[in-house]
Amino acid sequence: MQLDILGPIRVCHEDRSPVVLTGLQGLLLAMLVAARGRPVPTDRLLDAMWGDDPCPRAAHRLQTHVHRLRRTLGGPDVLQAVGGGYVLQVPPGATDVERFENLIDEAAVTADADPRRAQELLGQACGLWRGRPFDGQTGAGLSIEAQRLDGLRLTARERLNAARLACREPEAVIEEVPSFIAEHPLRERLYELLMAAHALQGRPTEALEVHRQARHRLAEELGLDVGPGLRRLQEQVLRGGAPAPETFLTPRRSPAPAAGAPAAGVSAAGGSVTDVSVTGSASGRAATSGAVPPPAQLPAPPRGFHGREELLARLDELLGAAPAGASEAAPGDAAGSRIVALTGGGGTGKTALALHWAHGAVTDFPDGCLYADLRGFGPEAPLDPSRMLAWFLIALGVDAAGVPASRAERSSLLRSLTSSRRMLIVLDNARDADQVRPLLPGSPRSAVLVTSRADLRPLVLHDGAHQLTVPLMSPAESRALLGGTRGPRPSEELRDSLAEACSHLPLALRIMAERLRLETVETAPALLRDLQDERLRLDLLDSGDEATSVRTVFSWSCQRLSTSSARLFRLLGTAPARWLDVPAVAALAGLGPAEARRGIEELDRAWLLESLETDHVRQHDLLRDYAAELAEEQESPEEIRAAFDRLCSHLLTVTAAAVRSVTRPQASESAEAVEPAEPGASGAPAASSRPAERFDDPQAAEDWLARTIDTLALVADRAADTGPRWFPTELARLLDRHLDDRRQLDCAHRLHRASATAARRIGELEAEAHAELGLAVVALRRSRRSEAEPHLERAMALLEEVHDPVWPETGPSS
Repeated sequence: MQLDILGPIRVCHEDRSPVVLTGLQGLLLAMLVAARGRPVPTDRLLDAMWGDDPCPRAAHRLQTHVHRLRRTLGGPDVLQAVGGGYVLQVPPGATDVERFENLIDEAAVTADADPRRAQELLGQACGLWRGRPFDGQTGAGLSIEAQRLDGLRLTARERLNAARLACREPEAVIEEVPSFIAEHPLRERLYELLMAAHALQGRPTEALEVHRQARHRLAEELGLDVGPGLRRLQEQVLRGGAPAPETFLTPRRSPAPAAGAPAAGVSAAGGSVTDVSVTGSASGRAATSGAVPPPAQLPAPPRGFHGREELLARLDELLGAAPAGASEAAPGDAAGSRIVALTGGGGTGKTALALHWAHGAVTDFPDGCLYADLRGFGPEAPLDPSRMLAWFLIALGVDAAGVPASRAERSSLLRSLTSSRRMLIVLDNARDADQVRPLLPGSPRSAVLVTSRADLRPLVLHDGAHQLTVPLMSPAESRALLGGTRGPRPSEELRDSLAEACSHLPLALRIMAERLRLETVETAPALLRDLQDERLRLDLLDSGDEATSVRTVFSWSCQRLSTSSARLFRLLGTAPARWLDVPAVAALAGLGPAEARRGIEELDRAWLLESLETDHVRQHDLLRDYAAELAEEQESPEEIRAAFDRLCSHLLTVTAAAVRSVTRPQASESAEAVEPAEPGASGAPAASSRPAERFDDPQAAEDWLARTIDTLALVADRAADTGPRWFPTELARLLDRHLDDRRQLDCAHRLHRASATAARRIGELEAEAHAELGLAVVALRRSRRSEAEPHLERAMALLEEVHDPVWPETGPSS
């Protein structure tokens, strides 16, 4: 599939005719393409499509347009709902804009050695244009992007004509450039090209006339004289000469780029070069620009850094000093490698840790520090390693003209230049090992520090890297971070509660620390109450900056999930428990064991859950909140209800099996007869359709109950509120004697309370009576007779109402 916006907006599939999109459909696709892989907020789309005062049904109409566009594009995977907006997910080279910019970049690095090839590439680039960008559509950000693209188009035209001069084809320049001058009368470069073409044709009079027109126009419009390029050309023509065609492909020298900035001859964010004369060298030989100061590209250190002492010590151990015999260490030898990969979930502070350590160790690297944000996860497309190599080479003193054309040559040159240097290279936010590997030095004299959300074990296996996991903060670290703000210092108890509500996620803690700075001692508790509300939590942790808002940071981790794993992540957010075993996860999602494990492994690699050695998974609350939001947006209420029913049915079946295994024979007989009061209701499968569950080892059953009892209580609370309401009543019957025998009174009280609530709501008087009796027993076990009496009275009244005054067999044990 190809998406074309350099003219009429159209979608091209290989197997059918192009589809031209106009009106709101065209505007919607234009805005998504212009975002370059970043999510476009729904509000921005509504504003662009219907103005500042959209109709009440505008949101519904937007969904209709999205649905229609998805059909045109070929499916929902191409156009995805992400974090309150929509994002276009297309492979590299799918848009004519990207192909246009790539052709310009390729021409830039080949023009010096092969101007004919550069001319061909630039001709292809210009040939992609069929009209105005976005077909003249306007909208939020489209006008600015259209101006940028028009500028790049003019740059490409200038380069094309410069290549024609280098190929000694001045007649083509004379034919084409005057029309460009009419469109852009203040663009000096166009006058230079036309003047040189006339001179090469042996027409000095025409050449000088071009110079006169340029000087007149600039003086009249801007009050300025012509620049040095036109002045040099005038002098050459007056002396009876003509410029060498190759001079129009000679690089204009520019200083080395700042940290993270695109170097000459290389584009940023998929964009094209801005200097029309920059080229690359196909020879692979580096032309250096003399003495160059050591690069110092590290961004500013993070403000208010706290904790991480163990990780900092480990980084000192692995990177702080070159190992003995470093120059002889074999590449990829873990003993001599000085490559460390910091991995962890979004918002865990990997970049902050890397920069904090790097600034503290900068004196260990006298030959400088290189830094790159590889954009592996974020609103922009991942950075091409070839582009980053060009930036590094220029920072190390290679002239833009000396940057080799191919990635392999650039990588080889980087290894050569760093082989005898002691440098630190920080590669932040890597997409995967393949993006990192071309940027690695060849000698352990230099150290490399990588950060990524991806699993970088391939670097460990093949390149000798050391992988360190950056976890959530400890309670002490979280407390210190929240206490380091200016203004009133919250109490330790309040800071602990805030840290727990932030799930000890460093990004969330930093946002909350800034909010605390604006609060008073009196208003801070209200902030905590809001933060503990799962409906408000992610909104409170929206920093106002797309790059540092918790919700957005999580969305970047979800962008690369498979469809099935993304669904599994969403459904996990609907479960009331943060901790489930693998069979429960499979039941929730309606998956087989093998498929569920594959999804869990993918989510674990993406740091969207934690897979534990006990065959369980868990998520912190912020991830669960985000997953629940996505489920509400993308799953139907029926599917959410069905998933919860499946979970309840599974848990009840396994609980019955566990109780049978651990209780006395007479209790086992009773447990075997227990089934949901309404088999098949609310989406729960009937008993005969559920898989058999058994525990051959009573201790294994006892352990399962001990691990799972809190999860069962949480699920029972939810079921009492939303259904299926047979779950808490039947679960309380199953576990009544088990919990009473083990004096697990808190849990017993919670289960009986949920059972009473559920039974009351569905009018099951006998079940409610059993629950009231259970609550009475718990109160008596606690020696609270006055608390037990109302429950006993309520139970007896209910039993009399159903004509069953006999004390049930499941009453309190002696």
